[in-house]
Amino acid sequence: MQYPFSGFGQCVAIIAVAVLTTGVAAAQQESLETRLKGNYTGEFRWNGDRIRQVVDIRIVDVNRVSQTRLEAIGCGRYNANGVITNIRIKMAVDEPSLDVEIWESSPVGDPKFVTDGSHKGRLTEFPRRIEATWTTKRTGQQGKLAVSEGGNLGCDAQMRPVSPGGAPGSRSSQGSMGR
Repeated sequence: MQYPFSGFGQCVAIIAVAVLTTGVAAAQQESLETRLKGNYTGEFRWNGDRIRQVVDIRIVDVNRVSQTRLEAIGCGRYNANGVITNIRIKMAVDEPSLDVEIWESSPVGDPKFVTDGSHKGRLTEFPRRIEATWTTKRTGQQGKLAVSEGGNLGCDAQMRPVSPGGAPGSRSSQGSMGR
């Protein structure tokens, strides 16, 4: 039996496969950093509450903080029965598992908006979607966040994110007013 690649040709083929594999891995890495940016829209509901809060999020900057961890910053807006609260967000993404944690801070709007806690959940990349559970540290109260690629939120001056090293935070207490 004769092989189509032998000797020198076989070595060239092996090197080509190695280079292509490395290039694909780098493209996938860049892809997540690039694809994470943009708008998400969906809803938040406190567990046991029927009030649906409309949520819009915009990721404006993504930085790699380690080989497997990304950090994103942006802004968000909650609409709870017409009560609007603008926030800053910071998100950590574990790249291998796509686990996420989102902190919210600097709420402008509803004075009852709770920022003492975080969302923990998962990102799906295709299509971009985040499903997470908010847990308030002080009370243990929980709610569900589900947002998907879409929307058109812009980060105005009140919502403009701080640097990725800035303070995390956010949410409004249960009921029809904010989270």
